[in-house]
Amino acid sequence: MVRAKEAKISALVYVAAAIAICFFDVPLEKVGICKGCALGPRLLHPFFHASFLHAIVNGWVLLSLVFIFDTTFIELLLAYVAAVTVPVSLLGITVPTVGASGAIYFLCGYHSWRNRNKWKWHAWWAFFIGIGFFFPASNALLHLWCYVLGVAVGFLNTPLK
Repeated sequence: MVRAKEAKISALVYVAAAIAICFFDVPLEKVGICKGCALGPRLLHPFFHASFLHAIVNGWVLLSLVFIFDTTFIELLLAYVAAVTVPVSLLGITVPTVGASGAIYFLCGYHSWRNRNKWKWHAWWAFFIGIGFFFPASNALLHLWCYVLGVAVGFLNTPLK
C-alpha cells in the first residue's frame, strides 16, 4: 500500500512537471531520443512532449494506469528504464521522439497479466499500436517494443496459480 501511494504521488509530480515544461520553448530536437543521441536526451525525453495536448493525454493515461492498477514505485521505475533504454539504432529511430508513451506502453503490457480478459486487452493495444504506424508523428516501433517488453516483464513477475 505504501509503495502504491509513493507511485501515485510520483506520477502526479511527473505529470505536473511534464505539463509545466510545455510552457517553456525547448527545441525537441535537443531533447528527443533518436539514433546517435547523447545521454541527456535519452534520460530526459519522457519529460518533454510535442504539445500541451500530448502532455495532457500522456499524463491522463499514465495516471489512469497508476491509480487503476495500483502501480508500485518499482513498476514505475521499470517503465522509465524501459523507455530510456529503447534500442533506437536497432529500431531505426532517426527522428527525435519525445513523450512518456514508451513508459505508458510498457505499463500497459506489464499490467496485461492482471486483466481477466487478456486477449481483449492485447487486441485493443495492438489496435492502438497499429494505428500509430499510419501517423508519421507517432513512433509505433517504440510503442511496440515497449509494449512487448512490458508483456515479457509482467509475465516474469506474475505469480503462478
